[in-house]
Amino acid sequence: MKIIQKKYSTTGGWIEARHDEVEHYEMDLVLAFAPAGLLSKGNLHEEIAGMFPMAQVLISSASGEFIGDRVTDDELTLTAIRFEKAKAKTAITDIATSKNSFEAGYYLSRAFEHDGLRSIIVFCDGEHVNASQLVFSLQQYLPADVIITGGLAGAQDKQASLIGLNNKPAEGRIACIGLYGKDLRVSYGNQSGWMPFGPERKVTRAKNNTVYELGGIPVLEVYNLYLRDRKYNLPGSQMLFPIAVRFENSSGTVIRTIQSIDEGLFSITYSGNVPEGSRVSLLRTDCDSLISGAAGAASVTMNQLPAPELAIIMSCAERRTLLNGRTSEELSALKNAFGTHTAISGLFTPGEIAPAGPDLKCELFKQSVIVTAISEN
Repeated sequence: MKIIQKKYSTTGGWIEARHDEVEHYEMDLVLAFAPAGLLSKGNLHEEIAGMFPMAQVLISSASGEFIGDRVTDDELTLTAIRFEKAKAKTAITDIATSKNSFEAGYYLSRAFEHDGLRSIIVFCDGEHVNASQLVFSLQQYLPADVIITGGLAGAQDKQASLIGLNNKPAEGRIACIGLYGKDLRVSYGNQSGWMPFGPERKVTRAKNNTVYELGGIPVLEVYNLYLRDRKYNLPGSQMLFPIAVRFENSSGTVIRTIQSIDEGLFSITYSGNVPEGSRVSLLRTDCDSLISGAAGAASVTMNQLPAPELAIIMSCAERRTLLNGRTSEELSALKNAFGTHTAISGLFTPGEIAPAGPDLKCELFKQSVIVTAISEN
């Protein structure tokens, strides 16, 4: 595998960050991340396509983007990949052409030959696409041993979530990269740095992503029991008190953050489904734990694949807010864990997609760091 990495800004133009012994025209795949405001101006997609004429170019808006351990908010970061033995195939759809997100996942799954498919990396518009339905659909229609990872296109300052595949980025898109080959090695890591406190409780009354009762007690009463000396009123503090959800017949957990509170109904609406019968725990964290969680995601990845050639990282945008100026420490922890051999490319995202456990059952996460590591034998 050969890699070229670049950064672009309106003030500094193109700056090269890494260039292996390979020509631009030899590259197979390009991943580019940038703020929506930068993508909506001009024709950067055409410039990138001209720079890498034989590559498939996937561009996603981001809530911050990075190469290595340097995060930016006003630059485009680009990673171009040349596979020596593996193959990459891509597919894209617009949610407007499907009845719903589940159907969109079905049609995307049909765009890929299943024989030899090792991994699918998904980028989708989180504003117009129901990512939970999309992930469930892909999980159902793709082979069970395919690793599905990815994230939602980021949007800062209420701008649009934009995705492009060999064309100008636009809203409502879902793009997938399929990686093939017996010589391809793919691993993933998924950690958060959040710690449970208090007992695990069964969800006894809920509808979709709104929870009314835990263990027969109104959910707000449970929060009052443990957080009576803390404020959880919205807006502003919804990131501070998420829950870990363990679905029935699943060993892994997913994090759900608070979207809204209804004090009249004593209910809380979360960022994703919390079905009746699942079990939840309240969570707490601090900056050091978040940073350790990121390093842990890298460590888990390298337990499966030591010294990967490329690590694609999706970190929740809410983590960046909670780290409050210590984001570079999280990225440094990732870079130090992987070492200088591994090229790192990533973005901050409103939601992350990855398996919840070793059974490869995929879920939509919040507050997590997702690592997809790739190498060739």
